[in-house]
Amino acid sequence: MAQGRDNYVSLVSVLRHDYATDLFVYAIDGDRLTSFDPRKPAWRYGSDPDRLLDTMRQVGIDPTYLPGGDVTGDGPYHEHGDRRRL
Repeated sequence: MAQGRDNYVSLVSVLRHDYATDLFVYAIDGDRLTSFDPRKPAWRYGSDPDRLLDTMRQVGIDPTYLPGGDVTGDGPYHEHGDRRRL
């Protein structure tokens, strides 16, 4: 956990497991803003599930991707077949 500039506490958790669901969570002051399985980033949850969309794209995660195809059909990684994981 990190103490933020405005006296809030932010937390990032990344769970990687061989036999269970992987999970990324971003929270501030106990409020889960964004969480998703890095293998299915199109299914995001939390009070602000789209908060990290630009960051996801910057690190190579297509936020529209689901195994077997992408949700919107316009994901940039869909055309090139490039899939990256956390």
